[in-house]
Amino acid sequence: MHEAFLDATAKTNKLGFELYALVIEREFVTIPISYLLLDTRKCEVGSKRGVQLTAWLCALHDNGFRSKYIFTDKDFAEINAIKATWPDGSVRPKLCLWHALKSIKKHVLASKKPQPGQPAQEAELADPTNQNMNDISETFQMASIQKVALPEYLHWLCDWNSDYYKFYCPIGSVTKWDMTKSLLNAEECQALMALCRRHFLRHPLFPSIRRENGADGAPLGFEYETETEIYCYTVRDFLEFCIRLQNLVLFRYL
Repeated sequence: MHEAFLDATAKTNKLGFELYALVIEREFVTIPISYLLLDTRKCEVGSKRGVQLTAWLCALHDNGFRSKYIFTDKDFAEINAIKATWPDGSVRPKLCLWHALKSIKKHVLASKKPQPGQPAQEAELADPTNQNMNDISETFQMASIQKVALPEYLHWLCDWNSDYYKFYCPIGSVTKWDMTKSLLNAEECQALMALCRRHFLRHPLFPSIRRENGADGAPLGFEYETETEIYCYTVRDFLEFCIRLQNLVLFRYL
């Protein structure tokens, strides 16, 4: 078994209970593996709710349940329960496509309205020494993507002479993003959604078309890609998309 799916009802009854279901798919048929009915009226993510979810998954683990991935809807209690049950990483939590696209779209189209009586924020230059990709308000003297922290197959990201490195780690000042504006317009957001869908459908069991001279060339045949090759392709694709838009903040988010 490679994939399982974990989800719960929310606000569907007056008693405050949530019904969790763990299901798998076999030949386009959904098969339920286990259910959990949980009283969440006074539960917090980090306390009783998370503990009960972990106990449920541990019971499944002890009874022989194995899956390479468990897809969730970005519920951190579910994600943390999966990690606690399989701390060795043998089972990894993943986001389902629908929830991932929903979350990305919400983020890239969001904008903050200025407070009444205050002028709208304007884009400004950050500290020239700041090259932290995760928090543009924090001064950081080193490039945030460090070669030592990356797997070998992503070391090409740290080539100082590449356009990729020069883009995500510019020399000099980094422009702060105007938070009153969205990261992308509607057309750019649709292009990003299409890119995410294309990435989602790449799979080691699905053949890819091998083309002459890149993506626009004539088809030469089919080839199967490994998980590593698909991951490298996805990172490079996102990076090139952000470079075309000259949108460094978007790449930091992705």
